[in-house]
Amino acid sequence: MKRQRRGKEELTPEQRRKFLRIVGVLFCVAFCWVLFAPGAGVVSLAYKKMELHRTEDEFARLRADNEALRTEIAKLREDLKFLEKVARENGFLAKGELVFDFAKQKKED
Repeated sequence: MKRQRRGKEELTPEQRRKFLRIVGVLFCVAFCWVLFAPGAGVVSLAYKKMELHRTEDEFARLRADNEALRTEIAKLREDLKFLEKVARENGFLAKGELVFDFAKQKKED
């Protein structure tokens, strides 16, 4: 009595082509998903990495600006000559000074 083997039977050439096409399509779909998956794909991760670098650069710039402003505040509190210079640049006058405006005024008809 011979037992029949089940399971590993040779595929016909047509079945083999169909199988390879299905595997190829599934591979392409999986590859595209890895590249373009929303929030987790390679493209999305690259965009997030660029955004992180921009944010870090902006943070460093803001930190430097903040330190410069702290230095300026300290100078304004301690250095009266610097305070006077800044006040004059912003249009303030010293006690007893007068402003003469020599700008031409437009004539009204």
